[in-house]
Amino acid sequence: MKSLITAGRTEMPKVLVVDDEIEILQSLADLLRKEFHVVATDSPEQALQQLEKKDFALVIADQRMPQMQGTELLSLAKELAPDTVRMLLTGFADIEAVVQAINECHAYYYVTKPWKWENLLTLIRECADSHQIVSEHRRLVIALAEVNIKLLTTVNSIHNLEEHVQEEKSTNVTLQQSIDNLHNSYWFLNKVQEVLPICLECKRVKTTSSTWEELVDFMRENTDFLSHGYCPDCLPKVYERFGLKLEE
Repeated sequence: MKSLITAGRTEMPKVLVVDDEIEILQSLADLLRKEFHVVATDSPEQALQQLEKKDFALVIADQRMPQMQGTELLSLAKELAPDTVRMLLTGFADIEAVVQAINECHAYYYVTKPWKWENLLTLIRECADSHQIVSEHRRLVIALAEVNIKLLTTVNSIHNLEEHVQEEKSTNVTLQQSIDNLHNSYWFLNKVQEVLPICLECKRVKTTSSTWEELVDFMRENTDFLSHGYCPDCLPKVYERFGLKLEE
């Protein structure tokens, strides 16, 4: 029949005890209940189920149990909860089990029967401290990894922002050039309006004599004033008109 004993407050470091002798389970629960939350069972199967549910600082297994040897249980515990410290309870004649526990199960401690309660309690405290250090180290490693991921994301965001700023600067330069061109065009149109007062309705031009002439006639009569020069086709005609020879 499976037996499950619990003792101590749940917020304390958790210790799992597995032994087929109910008296030993109860004794260990009574010994540890002031400093630890103890889960004690005579069923290795039930112990493995507990390891899947809770984070135990320590699992203590008796070597000689009818259902499963302690070394086998600790090997399975190592796979289920690698950070949980493993301890083997064994007799003086089980030297091979001790070697197996150390080599295969990576057991941290073994305790021979009969043990001294004071020494056992000291060992259990050391195991709980070791688990706390390992757990804190793992927590810090995970936290550091999360910080690195956030940092990498921030750096990528900064690079994207810098690229966006460069694109905006390039766009601003293009816009400024367009604005400058518009200003120049506006200035030129203002100058043309000063030179050519054109009626918005009839499109005639007011001359210096305050008369209004058709735009075509005005342009034809004032070509020299408005022109920048002569085109290649007309330039020989101009030279010929004034009796000049065009140098080739």
